[in-house]
Amino acid sequence: MLKDGKTIKITNIWDFLEFKGRTDLIDKVVSKGAKRRSKK
Repeated sequence: MLKDGKTIKITNIWDFLEFKGRTDLIDKVVSKGAKRRSKK
């Protein structure tokens, strides 16, 4: 995944949804022990 011109690994569901362009589903993800990164 490219973010800000740098290659990063997809390590969580929120990065995956952003990669797929499904940011509308981010609020529907129920986290159980997962740490969500703050939006930038």
